[in-house]
Amino acid sequence: MPIVHGDIKCANIFISDDGRIKLGDFGIMMDVSIRGADQQCFDSGLISSMIANKLHWMAPEVLQKKTLYNQPADVWSLGCTMVEMLTGSPPYKKFTTYDWITAYHSGLLTYDVQQLIPDLSDDLSDLLEQVFRRETLQQKLKSGSNQ
Repeated sequence: MPIVHGDIKCANIFISDDGRIKLGDFGIMMDVSIRGADQQCFDSGLISSMIANKLHWMAPEVLQKKTLYNQPADVWSLGCTMVEMLTGSPPYKKFTTYDWITAYHSGLLTYDVQQLIPDLSDDLSDLLEQVFRRETLQQKLKSGSNQ
């Protein structure tokens, strides 16, 4: 069953006694099969009250209150979780909530992998670069892409 978890981060990843990895806190999870895996699922305006606790793991489309998002937002959060696992903190954790939001809206949060983790292996760097790549809806419309 395809789902959107909506809150992937280290605090929601657990390891069972027998070594299995479990994902917890399904409070805002969405069953994508209801709408189809290729359709948008969440109205990000509905979760604005949760931004302060989750913003370091949130994909750009989640922060845009006028847009909907789906599974790629969880992939972004997984990338932020990988950065957290590798460095001890999610990307831009040193920023206060206000500074983070200001930097986000100013375009200063680049999610440049070499900036986030300078000594990362080539394979992990390539993976995170793919995870953090986003094409905005307006860029898609300008280019005529429908994917």
